[in-house]
Amino acid sequence: MNSRNALSFEYQDLYPLTSVQRDIWIDQLLHVDVPLYNIGGYLQIAGAIDVALLERALRIVVDKYDALRIVMVEGASEDTVPMQAFARMRPLSLPLHDLSHEADPTAAAEAWVQQHMQKPMLGEQQPMFEFALLKLHEGSYWLSWVIHHVVADGWSIYLVTDAIARIYTALEQGESPDGSAPSYRDFVEADTAYRASPLFERHRQYWLDKYKDLPEPLLPHRHSLPTLPAFSQHHTWRLPRSLYESLEALAASRQVGVFHTILALVYTYFARTAQRDDLVLGLPILNRSSAAYKATAGLFVGISPVRLQLDSASSFVEIAAAIARILKQDYRYQRYPVSELNRDLELQRHGRAQLFDLVVSYERSKETLRFGTAQAQRIKCSNGYERTPLSIHVREDVTNEDIWMHFIYSAACFEPADIAAMEQRFATMLAFVLDHPDAPVRGVPLLSRAERAKVLTQFNATAVDYPKNETIHGLFESQVVRTPDAVALVYEGSQ
Repeated sequence: MNSRNALSFEYQDLYPLTSVQRDIWIDQLLHVDVPLYNIGGYLQIAGAIDVALLERALRIVVDKYDALRIVMVEGASEDTVPMQAFARMRPLSLPLHDLSHEADPTAAAEAWVQQHMQKPMLGEQQPMFEFALLKLHEGSYWLSWVIHHVVADGWSIYLVTDAIARIYTALEQGESPDGSAPSYRDFVEADTAYRASPLFERHRQYWLDKYKDLPEPLLPHRHSLPTLPAFSQHHTWRLPRSLYESLEALAASRQVGVFHTILALVYTYFARTAQRDDLVLGLPILNRSSAAYKATAGLFVGISPVRLQLDSASSFVEIAAAIARILKQDYRYQRYPVSELNRDLELQRHGRAQLFDLVVSYERSKETLRFGTAQAQRIKCSNGYERTPLSIHVREDVTNEDIWMHFIYSAACFEPADIAAMEQRFATMLAFVLDHPDAPVRGVPLLSRAERAKVLTQFNATAVDYPKNETIHGLFESQVVRTPDAVALVYEGSQ
């Protein structure tokens, strides 16, 4: 028995899907065989592991967080969308895959995880998660997981993986682990009440006022997102800690957060390259307004469509401060689902699926995971598909000296060379704004020295040798004699 067939499917009550769950489920049904909403990764564990104890810890965690036991029940209402139920458990097992005999265990593990990430998770009354343990060699294990986004978000991944490590350690030390946690049912009921409340309508009106005129897509038409999901690729930029600390110091000196300066950098780049001041960025929001919600696994996260109508004559630090004010203003209204706003604005009628083409997120992990004495590092993986043309994830982890910027991009929209050039330009801009934070962003350089030299010397190599002792009109007359039927001039469609 593996970790997917471990639910008895016995349940008492049925609950509606939240608005975000509903949209994910409908979109997944349209692409049944595509792992659009698989989220996952692995814990890289450096040290000895008691497999039986880890399996026991996993069972406790699945029992602790009831969102992991959500199953979809078709035909339970007049709506075509299923209801959800919280199934009871029966014992589950943790599959162990020994890759230590492979020629390259790390490469084999990476291939296994990527294949695992692309396994469809859709099914009525089926578990929405899978765990597996990979053994690379003695003292090196990967705990791999895949969870469908309809039952969990990024915050939930942190909760679940932290709980597995803590409970394993407690069991190893002979202690009784804490198996209690708030129920996701509470949020489901609160979401249903919110959608029927006057607050929902007030939030709706705020966003309609903000988008009374529809901004143009960020990407040009030739890069428009295809109807069918496209393969995605990723690019990683390791930002040196020293450079990041300089950015933190700049942010602190101007009383803004470091994320505001990161967003200012992103805004500066796309305002310059798209030659426009009005941009929309998608920002993931926790949507966890209480301590209880922050301790609850489940799908809470939303996307806030942040509209930045700024002036590129402003300085970099002025842009960062303006972004901070906009985020503060949007905060009290961000509970309104962006999918509802998309429908309100009739985006499909305009040939668009979303208000934004770019998502930017910032994640900071402050805790070190340990399985007893074995240290572990959390690695997130992509499912290989991407709905948004470009997502930029900034990740700071105590186990890494450097800061990671992950660019996840649709292969239908970008070439690898486009993203590599984007990294170089971000680095050029960052170095400049750290030295010149009060310079107007319209003057922030994009091209590195190497790129500028290439443009000036290679692309602009237009010099042609010609007879220096002849006049221009004489050369023209000679050309007429040689090619009398050639077009001499084209102007407004006439030759």
